Amino acid sequence: NGTTLVQFRPIFEKLGLAIDWNPLNRTVTGSRQGLVVQLQIGNKYALVNGKSVELPLAPKIIDNYTMVPLRFVAESTGKQVNWNPTKRSITILSPASEPSEVSIHQKVLQTTMTMSFII
Repeated sequence: NGTTLVQFRPIFEKLGLAIDWNPLNRTVTGSRQGLVVQLQIGNKYALVNGKSVELPLAPKIIDNYTMVPLRFVAESTGKQVNWNPTKRSITILSPASEPSEVSIHQKVLQTTMTMSFII
């Protein structure tokens, strides 16, 4: 349906979120000062600072990895998400006051710090 899912741990960490996994209710939580994002496997609703938000696609487990909707997670942290259909790439931009940038290009997560994650 046009939704890109990515592994939760690399994207949460790159976006500066502390990570928690609750295996009992299968919930991932990313948090930092002033922000708490909670997603539950199979649930099309997430919580952002306690407010329910409908997701385009529920998080799921694929090959033992927890996968979450990229745009939702990035935008929840205040980032801008751009899709380039010609290059089939996604760029996550920080506001001008933040120097970091995360790019996703054809199944590889790359950052300006030369970190890469296969997703």
